[in-house]
Amino acid sequence: MPLFLDDHLIESFSRYGLEVLYSIQKELADKLVTPTIAFSAIKKWVLPHCDQLAKDLIEQLSQPGWLDLYEMYLKIDYSTTSDETREMAEIIELIVTFSKLPPRKVSPRQSLDTTYYLITCEDRGKNINQIRYTENGLDVFKFCKYCWRHPVPGRYICAHHSAHSSDYLASYRIKQLFDCYTFEKSSLETFEFLDGTNHYPYFLPANGIYNWLLKRRPHLADRLQSGVLPLNDKNIVSSLLEMLQPTHEYHWSTLEACKEVNERILRHPDLIWPMLIRAEAWFELREQINNNWGGGKARGKQTQTHHLLPPVHLA
Repeated sequence: MPLFLDDHLIESFSRYGLEVLYSIQKELADKLVTPTIAFSAIKKWVLPHCDQLAKDLIEQLSQPGWLDLYEMYLKIDYSTTSDETREMAEIIELIVTFSKLPPRKVSPRQSLDTTYYLITCEDRGKNINQIRYTENGLDVFKFCKYCWRHPVPGRYICAHHSAHSSDYLASYRIKQLFDCYTFEKSSLETFEFLDGTNHYPYFLPANGIYNWLLKRRPHLADRLQSGVLPLNDKNIVSSLLEMLQPTHEYHWSTLEACKEVNERILRHPDLIWPMLIRAEAWFELREQINNNWGGGKARGKQTQTHHLLPPVHLA
């Protein structure tokens, strides 16, 4: 079957981009498009127009599924500096999404902020994927879909956001905004880092971590400063975990998992980056909503605004 594309999806494409799409459209017109058929068309029509890095990413795949093709699009779109290659990446996304009706919905294996962080680490020789799992196979980068905490084993939400909690409805209502906030923050920092336009370290530094938080994660730095937890480089990662994921507050069903995750992060502090950006986005969004709800009166009185929405044990 053909690609089901509305005009608005391709109106910004260049002439050669439209030619590639037209060639793919002709090739797929009478076929039930499987990942194998889609990948064959990508190698035939898209690959020749890509830069070498994108070609390497495409040629590394073997018998990909739809998720593999979608994540390949993300990696190419993220890593290329070529307008032509970026357009080819968009064509891959169109093939994955619009080769069926209704459009195919594909989500990456982890959140986009984590995906971008992993790609950046890989690009800089940090083998994060090799250390992200605990001895018992728990993924440090598995988060509650409403916040930064590790979820209850076997579920997609943490204990704070269970259906019976006071925070569930409030967090459910702002989930889309939370996802947007997190993605925008992570993508902005990532692309500034790649372009060389950022003036502060992207990765968590070995020294001066609190100063890094002041610049990169000011809401978390503010909460750390107002507490009694140590802020020196030796203890600050432990302080962040005590603030964001304190194991003494968890039910036994989640306790051991969170202990494992925290211990893994303490051994490999680079693993805390996705948790920090999700928490920062959450508190920034929460503050924005509270300020708007307060009609501007709460601005400058941050301690009063935290109660305008049901607090999530830190708020």
